Amino acid sequence: MAKILIVEDNPTNMKLTAMLLARVGHQVLQAVDAETGLALALTDHRDLILMDLQLPGMDGFEATTGSTRVRALASACPQPSFSSASRPVAVLEIGMW
Repeated sequence: MAKILIVEDNPTNMKLTAMLLARVGHQVLQAVDAETGLALALTDHRDLILMDLQLPGMDGFEATTGSTRVRALASACPQPSFSSASRPVAVLEIGMW
């Protein structure tokens, strides 16, 4: 199955997401902040990165913008996908969808 990195600071959301993904056979790696998530994404190939956009410190927007980070993440995870119910226009403005 897929290697999936979850970057989520809410313990309930993390537990539920990780449990559901592991239950169907995916290998799950977890990070509670963007800095740790970026480090994990760049040290090992992941098939999918699920990143919360509202994180403490560096948020998901900061973590995924900037040409160097975007290129590095694209090589770590070739098809990134992002979602934000609270800031849908911001997601579209920076080309994440």
